[in-house]
Amino acid sequence: MIGYRSSTIANKILLGFFPLIVLLGIIPLFALVNLNKLTEMNQRMVQEDVFIIESIDDLFNELLLQESFGQHYLIAQTEEIKQHFTDHKGKFKALLSQLKEKTRDHTLSAKIAEASVQHHRYNTLYRNYFQANNALVTEKAAMNNMEISAQFDQLSRSIKDIKQVAYKHQENRIRQIAAISNRASKVMGGLAIIGILIGIGSAFLAFRYILRSIQQLIRATEEVASGNFDYVPEIKGAGELKILAQSFSDMGHRLAALEKRSLDTNPLTRLPSGVTIETILKARLDQNRPTAFCLVDIDNFKAFNDRYGYATGNKVIKTTSRVIQKITEEYGTDNDFVGHIGGDDFVFITIPEKYEKICREIIRKFDARAPQFYTSEDVERGFIESTSRQGEKIHFPIMALSIAVVTNIGKKECNHIRFGEIAAELKSKAKTLSGSVFVVDQRRDT
Repeated sequence: MIGYRSSTIANKILLGFFPLIVLLGIIPLFALVNLNKLTEMNQRMVQEDVFIIESIDDLFNELLLQESFGQHYLIAQTEEIKQHFTDHKGKFKALLSQLKEKTRDHTLSAKIAEASVQHHRYNTLYRNYFQANNALVTEKAAMNNMEISAQFDQLSRSIKDIKQVAYKHQENRIRQIAAISNRASKVMGGLAIIGILIGIGSAFLAFRYILRSIQQLIRATEEVASGNFDYVPEIKGAGELKILAQSFSDMGHRLAALEKRSLDTNPLTRLPSGVTIETILKARLDQNRPTAFCLVDIDNFKAFNDRYGYATGNKVIKTTSRVIQKITEEYGTDNDFVGHIGGDDFVFITIPEKYEKICREIIRKFDARAPQFYTSEDVERGFIESTSRQGEKIHFPIMALSIAVVTNIGKKECNHIRFGEIAAELKSKAKTLSGSVFVVDQRRDT
């Protein structure tokens, strides 16, 4: 015999309403139709809406990369840079195609189509610019560059508009789920009253379970709609309602992760930033886990950025982030963490046994790649020249890394604030040394 608690919704209804199966035969049909509709809408929200919002972020990143390579080509004019520009153009188009296939909303489709047209114009302007002779010095080229910037700004706004429409579409779907749940609750409540009036106690038990579950789902919908993504519906037993409750929970976790990533993620490198870094470090120190906190700074980056422009500077930041992530993943542990404080400051957290190898490899990789961002003349000189506010000529060497390492070895009292202060002090010391270096805190509590 099927146990009451382990039975599905259909079995619960059959067990509870067997004497009245003719009268209440519409209940399972109504319940299943609405539950399937809710499940489908929730699954579509996870599979479509969240995917679309995440893809829009990737779309904007591809546009930034394309613009970065486009501007860099106007300076260096190499086929490799031009190929990178073309590659990211293709990735942008591929993402647009994926978005167009996924969306069923006419407004969103229209926005995507508009972005596609603008991207075509943007690429046409760059193609004309690439083909122009002496592009960097002609008056026509300067005007073309202004048109590219204007088209880039317009395309960026279009992408932001797409994201706003996607969020609005997601909010509308949540309201639709709440309306369906409300309507289902009222109808099921009415049928429950009829069942109780007819006089079967088992009917009351079956409906009480279903009603409580639907009320939990209604509350879950309202909580998610209000921004409480961590709410989990309390539905006991097994069956379709339990599956739907799990779908609500999964949806909430995905939305929470998306919101957290959006709020506490560096938009350029997509790495966790301030709050997450502080939380991770504090948790490790509070648990007294062996910890090596490594603060990474790019020396002479501001001078480089002023000389070569923000687009090339952004490329340096992204390359540095990839180097740190790759080396930490290769030589660190599965629990290591990489974050981006902002600007040219990064963080990675590992264990004391691993930091030396990671630091040396990061420095080796960075020093090998840093000269590639300079012109051959600047690399040959070994520095770039800049003028101070007083009119003095100042020489800034090729970019290097300063890494400050603080561990909790030999420290009786460790907290994230003290670690941050020590790391900042060590970083200042490291920056006084020439070339790429890492400096380790040797202080011990007596």
